[in-house]
Amino acid sequence: MPRKFWKSSKGRNPSSSFAAMPSSDLQMHTPSRELLRRAFAAGFESIDDGDTFYLGFNAFLSAEGYVNRDDIPCTCSDGGAHGHLPECRWVKAG
Repeated sequence: MPRKFWKSSKGRNPSSSFAAMPSSDLQMHTPSRELLRRAFAAGFESIDDGDTFYLGFNAFLSAEGYVNRDDIPCTCSDGGAHGHLPECRWVKAG
């Protein structure tokens, strides 16, 4: 049975160390493609269970030690030119 990250995840307090970091340095702290693939799968699984995509997606990344930061620049590969991706501003806590 797959692990349901959105049911048991715990919130984490972000540190402020990323706020002053240049955008190129932020990319080193973003989730890998494989981790994002698994986060998307958790998001779609949460839809199958009657919840929202973001509930599963966000809970998975949080459980992996990432936080979503509104106080840092966009981390999308295109800088948000076509809107922000679900993984935008998710960085490793800490």
